[in-house]
Amino acid sequence: MEAASQFIVLSTITKVQIISLINLPYGYWLLSYQNSLNKSFQYISINSKDQRYTGEGQSNNLKATSMLYRDGKQKISLNVGFTHRKTENSIGDVKLSLNSPTLSTLNIGLNYSSTLLGGYFTFNPTLTKGLDIFGATKDDNLKDTQKSKFYKISSSSSYFKPITNNIYYLTSVYGQYSPNNLYASERLSLGGQYSIRGFKEQNLVGNLGGYWRNEINWKIVQISKLGELSLKSSLDTGWIKKEEKRSSDGGKLTGTSLGLSLNNTISNHSFTIGKPLNYPNYLNYLNYLKPDNWVVYWSTSFNF
Repeated sequence: MEAASQFIVLSTITKVQIISLINLPYGYWLLSYQNSLNKSFQYISINSKDQRYTGEGQSNNLKATSMLYRDGKQKISLNVGFTHRKTENSIGDVKLSLNSPTLSTLNIGLNYSSTLLGGYFTFNPTLTKGLDIFGATKDDNLKDTQKSKFYKISSSSSYFKPITNNIYYLTSVYGQYSPNNLYASERLSLGGQYSIRGFKEQNLVGNLGGYWRNEINWKIVQISKLGELSLKSSLDTGWIKKEEKRSSDGGKLTGTSLGLSLNNTISNHSFTIGKPLNYPNYLNYLNYLKPDNWVVYWSTSFNF
């Protein structure tokens, strides 16, 4: 069994996440189970008074992967997964029921990978279906309210290209579409380390959109007993469709970052400075949404 824990502090946001993972080969299939627990909190100002906003979540994921085809250059695999996710958000002692859903989802996808022009290319389309089982939140009959029974089509692709022995370029794209109004865990969120770097406490969310990430990584030196020291620069951009009736203002974000990371067999550490380059004008009108001129990310994780 593999397990990992992560503790991240981002300005006024504190997040703790614990992940446990089990993989079991069975014939031509790889079966996996993952359990994830997370808790985060931050203080937000309501009527000039700071209130504690807390988010808790637990998800259980079962996945089966089978190799459909492979040769010396490329491979294609099928994956089928089921996820049960429970989320609770609260302000003070008051639970936010509309933001605390339980979702049961079925995921079916293909994974394609191939060597290409001296690099490595991947393409991963996925269909997700929300199911009304295992205590999933019940839907109403209104068209534009959030649904636990939904369809979502998403796709990701990446290309990794070594430039020298110590420098490589990585580009990746992700996009999703759903005819339904989704809960937050299924929506696309732009802004932060894992989508558009250069933003931190501000993001855009919606049901339809995508992003494009680009980074160059330079392996500077291998430090004895400490690990590998690397420098990474990035330029990312993304877009979300405006849907006013579904609480999505939409817009475009672009950001850049520069960071150092130190990685070894038992831990990973990174420190990054980012800067917003472009964002919707409406973010300027609300002080708590206006992006900072510069942002800092720091993260540490341990593998056991």
